[in-house]
Amino acid sequence: MISDDDVLQETLWVNPDWFAQIIINLVDNSIKFSAGSEKKVIDISCQTLTNNNIRFSVRDYGPGIPKTHINKIFNLFYRTENELTRETTGTGIGLALVQQLSEAMNGQVAVVNCSPGVEFSVSFPTSSQNNS
Repeated sequence: MISDDDVLQETLWVNPDWFAQIIINLVDNSIKFSAGSEKKVIDISCQTLTNNNIRFSVRDYGPGIPKTHINKIFNLFYRTENELTRETTGTGIGLALVQQLSEAMNGQVAVVNCSPGVEFSVSFPTSSQNNS
């Protein structure tokens, strides 16, 4: 995991079980959907943003997400693959759970297609923002 030194000075008020579930779901998706990719790497990083939020990112080097599906992937039970021909397992609740748990902890989720792959990020306010 890559992080900047400023992150080590910050404190987040998050539910540790929920946070762990978010990271597990994002890493699991990256493994699952990039299994057939040429580059078998998942990048996990953490950085402090200029607004004092801390962002955790998970990036893979798979095929990415079609633009027509980007706005739908956080819907409960939504799958980008055709049910008759899909090659991955799952129910389509992982990303919906990531979004719901993040929002419950005042966080925000973002997704961006890379070339190749996709990067999901989750940002949370630091404890100094929560106490102001």
